[in-house]
Amino acid sequence: MPKQINIAEIQVKTWLTEEEAARYAGMSARQIRSLRLEGTQIGTLPYSRISANVRIKRTELDKFFEQHAVKSA
Repeated sequence: MPKQINIAEIQVKTWLTEEEAARYAGMSARQIRSLRLEGTQIGTLPYSRISANVRIKRTELDKFFEQHAVKSA
C-alpha cells in the first residue's frame, strides 16, 4: 500500500518526488511526468535525476505555474 502523502509535509520540503509534486499541484503523477519530459510551448518542468530517482524542486514547480498563468485582458 502506497504511503499517504501529507500536503503539510510537502509544503516545507525543497525537493519533491513526482508523486509529491503531483499532490502539491493537484495533478496526476502522469501529468507531472509529461510536463517534465514533453513540456508546453513555453518549456519543460525542470527536474533533477540521480540514478532512477527523479526530484522536482518545489520552487521550480511554483515558477513553472507562474510562467503559465493566463493573463486577463
